[in-house]
Amino acid sequence: MHSKPTSWGKFLNWAEWSYNTSQHSGTWVFPYEITYGKKSLTIPQYVTRMSKVEAMDDFLANREVVFGIFQKKL
Repeated sequence: MHSKPTSWGKFLNWAEWSYNTSQHSGTWVFPYEITYGKKSLTIPQYVTRMSKVEAMDDFLANREVVFGIFQKKL
């Protein structure tokens, strides 16, 4: 991901979601809750090969990898 800056844009929405749904270490509150006054929607963790469509399975498996990277960085 770091070696291809031109592809960063397609991960921006996931980075925003990851940040907004991660508990702040100073306030112990989620940024989404502060902004909107309610809990954010959650995205269930994807179990590989749950989809019958191979392209969707690849997309969701990749999403899980990206989420893991974001969680390590936050």
